[in-house]
Amino acid sequence: MYVYPGAAGPANIQYQTSASAVIQSTTATFTASNIGVKTYVPLNFNLQVGTGFRLMLVSATGGASLSRNTAGSAYPYTDASGAVSIAGNTFSGYPQYYYYFYDWQLSGECASATRTPIQVNVTPAPTGILTATMPATGGTLLTATPVVGATYEFFRNGTSVGAASTTNTLLVASPAQYGSYTVVVTSGGCASAPSAPIAVTYTSTRPSTLNGVSLLVYPNPTPDGRLTLELTGPQAKASQLEVLNSLGQTVQRRPLAPGTATLSLAPLAAGVYTLRVHTEQGVLTQRVVRE
Repeated sequence: MYVYPGAAGPANIQYQTSASAVIQSTTATFTASNIGVKTYVPLNFNLQVGTGFRLMLVSATGGASLSRNTAGSAYPYTDASGAVSIAGNTFSGYPQYYYYFYDWQLSGECASATRTPIQVNVTPAPTGILTATMPATGGTLLTATPVVGATYEFFRNGTSVGAASTTNTLLVASPAQYGSYTVVVTSGGCASAPSAPIAVTYTSTRPSTLNGVSLLVYPNPTPDGRLTLELTGPQAKASQLEVLNSLGQTVQRRPLAPGTATLSLAPLAAGVYTLRVHTEQGVLTQRVVRE
């Protein structure tokens, strides 16, 4: 609606019941440039169904004043829809007065006669889960749990190692790539939070293969001296394991059965060691670093 300020300052406008209880209120502040000028005031009041409601100006000392008409009023004033009617004023004995609020702008609820149901499918954000394995080809293979239609972006120490792609694996093959790895999975326009980090501080060696027998050793380097050995292949049989130091001296010797076994270099000094497995097919050799 519009008003004509007669003095600058704040003006509190209230929507009240017939018993003067405040339903809604707003404060408009006018400056000297508004005095005597038709000025728009957005009230945004939600009018209730009923009668006897009041729109009141409540100005404190020093507040704004608003102009009124002292003659010519012809109540009621009813909007075109017939939904709202201004029935009169609260100044007893002066029904010809019209107070303050001009050119009301009313809007009704925009609702169609019928409602059409729609199906809403909420797709949850994907979850990034990262696991690490030691592949037979060597290195550490990081794998994100696959999500249909997703892309995967891997991070090392918080920095992306490449653009997001549909490949959900990353091979860490050298010490230069060691670090803390996470993955972010994006699907349907939603990106997951970074996965729980996996620290890659070692990789496996490339397997040594000879006539149907393979030897895989990991981790390499080994920070605590503990190693896992995998002797596999169609020709794998009970063999003899020999560990040599950098001087070529044998420091350990033991039997090695096909399958997975553990080896401890913990009692040995840091350095480079050679593992030799004597099989019926020949000698399989791997070099490892004991940190």
